[in-house]
Amino acid sequence: MNKKIKFLIAICLGFGVGFLFDNNFAFSNSLDSSFYCNINYNQTTNKSKLKDIAPKIIEVTYLNKNLKIFTWDGERLDRHFEILNSNGVVNLEIASKGFSDIKNAVYFNIRDDRGSLAQHDILGVDYNCKKVI
Repeated sequence: MNKKIKFLIAICLGFGVGFLFDNNFAFSNSLDSSFYCNINYNQTTNKSKLKDIAPKIIEVTYLNKNLKIFTWDGERLDRHFEILNSNGVVNLEIASKGFSDIKNAVYFNIRDDRGSLAQHDILGVDYNCKKVI
């Protein structure tokens, strides 16, 4: 092969690999974890003081400890929350960030297919969560 063809092949491969690992395509998105959670009107939720103000639907997408999307009833709130933990035992623990008073902070966690939204010392609201593939 002559040098021009080798150069063109190298350029094409560079663009192709860059395209596949772009944040909006292929491999990078397949590594994300996403959950779709609906409020569960069970005994715990019905007793909670938060049930009337809690979102009906929570959607979460994250990669490692990077929260990409966190929505309550379609409203994006990811810049107001951060991941505290994500591992095999607890799928995800999220808390509101920037509160010096712990009583005002909001916590959301997912374990397997169950979610819970709560505030400090207030009975939380339960959610049924499904991992989105």
